[in-house]
Amino acid sequence: MISKRSRVFWAALALTCAGFGALRAPAEPPSADPPETVVKNDAAGWMWYGMDPYENAALPDGAAHAGGPGTYAMYTFQGSGVDVYGMCAMTVVADRRSHRVGKVTVSIDDKDQATIDLSAATTDAHFKIFSITGLPAGNHVIQITPVGGWAVIDSLAIKGGGTPPAGSEKNSGGPDGAAGAASDLNRHLVGYWPCDDDSSLVVSDQSGHGHSGKLQAGAAWSGDRKMGMSSITFLHPGGVEIPGAVVDNTKSFTVACWVKLANLNSFQSFVSLDGPEQSAFCLQMRQDTRHFAFSMDPEHAESVTSAAIGRWFHLAGVYSAANKTITLFVNGAQESVSHVPPQQRADGPTVFGRAKAAGGFSEFATGVIDEVQLYDTALAPVDIRTIYSMGQ
Repeated sequence: MISKRSRVFWAALALTCAGFGALRAPAEPPSADPPETVVKNDAAGWMWYGMDPYENAALPDGAAHAGGPGTYAMYTFQGSGVDVYGMCAMTVVADRRSHRVGKVTVSIDDKDQATIDLSAATTDAHFKIFSITGLPAGNHVIQITPVGGWAVIDSLAIKGGGTPPAGSEKNSGGPDGAAGAASDLNRHLVGYWPCDDDSSLVVSDQSGHGHSGKLQAGAAWSGDRKMGMSSITFLHPGGVEIPGAVVDNTKSFTVACWVKLANLNSFQSFVSLDGPEQSAFCLQMRQDTRHFAFSMDPEHAESVTSAAIGRWFHLAGVYSAANKTITLFVNGAQESVSHVPPQQRADGPTVFGRAKAAGGFSEFATGVIDEVQLYDTALAPVDIRTIYSMGQ
């Protein structure tokens, strides 16, 4: 029989052992580093201004984007840090030519962070170009700009987040409350055609949404470009057709492009959307006034600026479904606003270089078109100025 004293002893011993067990329990492992999100070069959200797809078997995924001076890449993210990966080499072979590799300048939120020399005697296809940590909470915009030569950009590794922004941009007071930050441009870009595919009939969409089109009869590639390596010229009646409607014309949207006219002798349409009988919208030059216009049935917003031959103009049309207005911008400046009734939805195709009227094709462009963009929101004036400044 166990005495009362023994029972007390064994109970105390059990508690003591339990205490030692608690003391000797393994400590919690140190917290892990913030997770990384890899953003490949073909991911949605990239904005490749003049930089073109580049294939090389040595790259991790066999492909990246490459460009020279006057081009750049931009991406908006949420995270506490970011690594940039690209290629070190002496030369890059693109557009059937060999280009000397130079440097890149990396900026975050419009502040230059570093300039890195990518020229090297030995090729490194997955070189960490740049790394930064300790960024404050919120959205950040990284821009990578080639200087003094070409550069190949492969991917990003975003730390402590990595997701594109989801509507937390600061409001700039534009139509429909459109934000003025570059992140808003990134998020709402649904079609971007730099017009640099001068080796095929395909006109590639670089927005990540897959809206590529084809050159039709009368359209061809031209070395007379505003940005990048080429543009599209219209020597005879023709155009570029993008299957379907890239934007819903019953909702707010923005269309923009660079144009250079060869003559002023006819109505000319630069970007439009086919409806059953006529264009649902049209960014154009009017023969009767020789001014630019953004048209939606039954009105148009007309420029104060006169069209001219042989000069580059940046045109942007903004439709606000909430305000029922169309606004025309020329070279980054707002020039005209008109009111329109609610619109009937059009199914496309989306077209460069012509319009549609009375069921037939019309208003064929002459000259060249470059850097066509479509956004699924009514961008604010500050956003239009940002797009315009990218071509300066």
